[in-house]
Amino acid sequence: MGAVRILASGGYFGYWGIFRENDIGRYKAYYGRASDCFILIMKNGEKYVLGCKNPQSMADYIKNNLQPTSTVL
Repeated sequence: MGAVRILASGGYFGYWGIFRENDIGRYKAYYGRASDCFILIMKNGEKYVLGCKNPQSMADYIKNNLQPTSTVL
């Protein structure tokens, strides 16, 4: 990820805070490793990059249990 930190910590205890990146724009992030992330885009346009040990399973769970007004990539 080639993100710019707006108000964030990048590296110490993971990545958390508000970032901006050319391809996805501004987002809030809470993750440890960039390879273990997924993005959650809310109906109001807010974006969250979240991380966990099995991001594909988490994204699938969210897709199956949220209202169809949100998008998980």
